[in-house]
Formats: sequence, C-alpha cells, structure tokens
Amino acid sequence: LLILLQNIINTDDLNDKECLQETLSDVQKLASKYGNVKHLTVDVSKCGIYVEYDGSFSVAEVAVESLDGKLLGGERVSAEIVRNIVKLENVLTDDDLEDDECMEETLSDIKDLANKLGNVSDVKVNVKSKIVYIKLRAFEIEAMPPFN
Repeated sequence: LLILLQNIINTDDLNDKECLQETLSDVQKLASKYGNVKHLTVDVSKCGIYVEYDGSFSVAEVAVESLDGKLLGGERVSAEIVRNIVKLENVLTDDDLEDDECMEETLSDIKDLANKLGNVSDVKVNVKSKIVYIKLRAFEIEAMPPFN
C-alpha cells in the first residue's frame, strides 16, 4: 500500500544529501507511527515521498487521515493514498544499476509491457531497493444509463 506525502521535502533536501537523509529519517519515524514502513521513495518532480506500508488498507487510511493537512517544518503536508500503481521487484540487474544505457533499455521494455495493462503515466525507480513503480492513468468510466 502506497501513500504520497507532498510538501514534505524542499529544494534544500534535494540539493543536500545529508539534509535529504535527515528528512527521510524523520519521515520514516513519523510514518512508522501508523504501521510497518517497507520503503520510502523520493519523487523529485512532486517534491514528495512515497511511503510503502506493509499491512492492510486501513493502515494507509489512518496514516493519510492523520498526516493530511499536518503542519511540518512550516509547510502543510498533503497526504493521499496512491492507486493504479504496479510495483515490480527483482526486475533490475546490477548491470542496469551500473550502466545508464542498460537501465534505459530495461525501463523502456517495462513501459512497453506495462502499456498492455493500461496507459503508463509515470515510472519511478528506487535504486536502493531495486524496485520499479509504474503508475497507470486512471480509467474514465462513462456514466451508465439509468435502469428502467
């Protein structure tokens, strides 16, 4: 189960590895209050952190209810449960991690396969844990006509 915390990292975190590690440590402690945290993944484009919980859906719900709108470091945190995410483990090799060209090719292959499930809107890699997250665009459901 994934939740996304936004407004929780800033440009200082992104420009300074020590600062980012301190923030990740703080988020780990904070998120652990609601359940067992499996992984944290930084999303630079959203200035956010994905928190992956090991547990039931209610764990993510309680975390989001508690963290959404909370004031941290002078910023109001936005928290939401992430849906339409496919998590792939054990698909990256050491070659992928060591060679940008190999990584690019592997991610391209993964996107091609994932597009069979639906339109891929984003792909994120947690290099440390060798996990690939694929976000699929939400499907729009046409309104059904009323039953007579």
